[in-house]
Amino acid sequence: MRHLPPISPFLIIVMLATGCAEFFDREIEVDALPYERQLVLTTILTPQDSLIRADVFVTAPAVGDLPPDYPTKGLVTEARVTLVGPAGSFPFAFTASGGWRTYTLPQTEARLKAGETYEVVAEWDGLTARGEVLIPERNIPLDSIILQQVVEDDGDRYVQARWPNQVGERDYYLLYADQTYRRGGNLSPDIQRELADFLHGRDALGPYLSAAFSIRADFENTVNVCQTTQATYDYLLTRGTLEVNHENPFAEPTTVANTLQEGLGLVGAANCWQFEF
Repeated sequence: MRHLPPISPFLIIVMLATGCAEFFDREIEVDALPYERQLVLTTILTPQDSLIRADVFVTAPAVGDLPPDYPTKGLVTEARVTLVGPAGSFPFAFTASGGWRTYTLPQTEARLKAGETYEVVAEWDGLTARGEVLIPERNIPLDSIILQQVVEDDGDRYVQARWPNQVGERDYYLLYADQTYRRGGNLSPDIQRELADFLHGRDALGPYLSAAFSIRADFENTVNVCQTTQATYDYLLTRGTLEVNHENPFAEPTTVANTLQEGLGLVGAANCWQFEF
């Protein structure tokens, strides 16, 4: 019998490394990865907002170079955005002032109402994003909401909100604070919106739900305790998970929930009780 000489461990490592490199060179072809350009539309319709906002973006390839005509940061500024509801169709206008770069529609025109269904459509360069939503009723009794303002030792201020847990498949909540800067008795036209939390009323959360809202001195602070939709909750939950996992190479791939009939994104809704501080 003929005996072959032993192979050194170093040579085995070299062979494995070379083989792996050749494998990846052979299997991964960047140009072959599919890319379907789509519009991304996000809006949350809220009867209490003086201005309804909608954002429109266009998707980019996951790998490789951006298309030569790709808009800055994917923001689409020349889309046709329309709200369609029981009172008719109303166009949004793109607003680029005071730190805003979004589409807006005055509430005086839209007249959003609980229990009504609305559709938002965005069209641009042959692409369409379209979704509809039913604005929920405010199932939280107003007199059941308990608010407590807290001032920390370091001067930080927040409002703690508490209300009964109405366990059920339709009990989804969106909590956020609107802050308007006040200088010399005058209010700035720009409103900063800060998301506090989003919750689903489940048995595991106990008989009461709660959320904390940051508030700021020299600002007019409006705390919003809102009923929302399951689709809005799912979108915010999966988008938050994606943002957390973005820099983690070992995290499972996260798909953001999509509520649209065409395109990607969210047409959501919230109906709020508002409290000023």
